[in-house]
Amino acid sequence: MRVLITGGSGFMAGHLSRELQDAGHLVAGIDIDSFEDLGLAIKDHKAEVLIHLEDSACVSESESNIFQAVGDTAGVTAEVAKLCGELGVRFVYASTDEIYGDVGDAVSSEDDGPFGLPKTTYALGKLMGESLGLLYAPSGLTVLRIGPCYGPGQPPKDSPIVTLLLQAVHGLPMPINADIERSWCWVGDTVRGIRLAMEKGDGVYNVGRDDERMTMSEIAELACAITGGDKDLIKQDESPAWVTVVRRLSTQKLQRIGWAPRVSLYEGMEITLNGWVNHLDETGALPTPHLVSQ
Repeated sequence: MRVLITGGSGFMAGHLSRELQDAGHLVAGIDIDSFEDLGLAIKDHKAEVLIHLEDSACVSESESNIFQAVGDTAGVTAEVAKLCGELGVRFVYASTDEIYGDVGDAVSSEDDGPFGLPKTTYALGKLMGESLGLLYAPSGLTVLRIGPCYGPGQPPKDSPIVTLLLQAVHGLPMPINADIERSWCWVGDTVRGIRLAMEKGDGVYNVGRDDERMTMSEIAELACAITGGDKDLIKQDESPAWVTVVRRLSTQKLQRIGWAPRVSLYEGMEITLNGWVNHLDETGALPTPHLVSQ
């Protein structure tokens, strides 16, 4: 298939592009500067499928600028979905597992939930985006409710796992929200799930793990074990009010089309450390290379 990915310079898009290309798809990526440019890119690439990954909204900051958060999620999605509908391009929308809201220890499935009230404007904007996809580009619509993932190339500000590994490596304080519990998915497993959902069916898919659930305390201790960091660096904070403490997904629907995780959390954290975090400075940036005198 000929696939166009929005948010083409982002962490997830880079891994997904390689996954799709290795599977024989023709892939192009674009960062949306204008919807006119996006329309031209769709036509130039002769795209059959558009995967909408672009997302400039920030979960933790969404409440401080509600108007911007809604525009960056639902507003942009509406424009992209409308363009796909007009041009006859299948729309694949990257939503989030945060749309399920706070349902305690319950496991949420795509059709039956349970569904609680999402706790952030960001999550509500994503949920609205799913409906906007149905409104403007219903033919073959695929919705991906993506759970937490991590891997090389991910900025520390976007990943608690990358942040904790970085802090442990540099001997920095490791503040955590101890009661938060998640199943973390290696990015390679996540993008393989996206590819399978794109290839094998429309509808809604949870994309993430439903096993290896760990608290942030356990993740922080694992980061110290892998890096040799000092566990005394770990400091427990209270979880912010906007955080859903426990999120559990059913992945049975994705498993029925051939998906299963391949990389354990321990293996994935080691790969992320050696392939990414060890190259970052204390601020989480790649250091500027020093010129070598001849």
